Amino acid sequence: MKPKRTAGGRPHREARRDIAARRLLSVYLFHGSEIRLQEDLLAELRRACLEPGWEEFNYLVLDGDGIDAREVAGYLDTAPAAGGRRLVVVRDLPSFLTPRGSGDAGGDSPATSPDPEGEGRWLDTIRRAGDAREPTGVLVFTMRQPADARRRLYKELLRRGAVVECSDYPVADTSRWLQRKVAERGKELPEAVADAMIHLVGNDRNRLEGEIEKAIAYAGDELRITHDHLAAVAVGGTAWGVFDLTKAISDRNPRAALKIAHDLLTGGEGPVRLLALIGREVRLLLAVKLLGQRIADAPTIASELGLHDWVAQRYVKQANAFTLKELQQALAALVEADLAIKSGRRDGALAVELLVAGMTAGEA
Repeated sequence: MKPKRTAGGRPHREARRDIAARRLLSVYLFHGSEIRLQEDLLAELRRACLEPGWEEFNYLVLDGDGIDAREVAGYLDTAPAAGGRRLVVVRDLPSFLTPRGSGDAGGDSPATSPDPEGEGRWLDTIRRAGDAREPTGVLVFTMRQPADARRRLYKELLRRGAVVECSDYPVADTSRWLQRKVAERGKELPEAVADAMIHLVGNDRNRLEGEIEKAIAYAGDELRITHDHLAAVAVGGTAWGVFDLTKAISDRNPRAALKIAHDLLTGGEGPVRLLALIGREVRLLLAVKLLGQRIADAPTIASELGLHDWVAQRYVKQANAFTLKELQQALAALVEADLAIKSGRRDGALAVELLVAGMTAGEA
């Protein structure tokens, strides 16, 4: 049974379930910034389409820049070796993008193709693949950039196959993925620690995989990965230091706060960027403080601000250490420090240290 074709793009999780269940369409478009997600979907398609041991004969990856649609159609029409299906992948076909110099056409008007003849051949190929009664091949287009939904190819593919937007993974999915990765190495990663990594590093699985490798190596024979392991190997880099800096400020510990600020500056962090990171923390604290006036529980605050529960709990605790006026004054002091550095009125490191001292004393 084939999956139902939809009028718009399909969620990647739905597409993955259909592929894994061998409910295949004959033509797909995977597009968006999350390349790893595209590769995961392709891996599912390889398992679904290709007979083991015959991948080399039935799997073909082509560069879309310069390839002719007729050549791709010929590959799809060739019967696969040893059964299964032939899988043909075309990467970064320009016909899915807005042509250079065309500007933003706006509305629903399709962008004009600079090569209408070539685009027509691609349209024919998509139609033939999508309408095949007994398809022997699967055609997949992958795009590292978002495809232009006004293009004729995009609209034709929606009718004949599936368009799957590959933007960021849901954070909950990435958290479980991290825990599985660590379990494969014989260790444990508590959910709160996984969420901390995502908060500090971002929802980028390639970066996360590299960072967790460092934490696993540092943990040695210890079974469980902890926040201390992440901090020891500088997972998240400066973001972790700013996290600790904000805690030291909220604890009213000027010695610890100034030492962390000094270490970040001497470690190569620029004063202006450090101010921006501190500013992000202060704005979150202010948002939590304002929400806390009408919302009592951290989970609801977490949902309102799009934070992990453990992060929200930490911000609630830190926000309670400040008055609303202190946080508003800290934001004003951040703007003043930034202007002082950029105008040359004050040395960058000194401006940061004076700001940190003032915030710790509640006088920023």
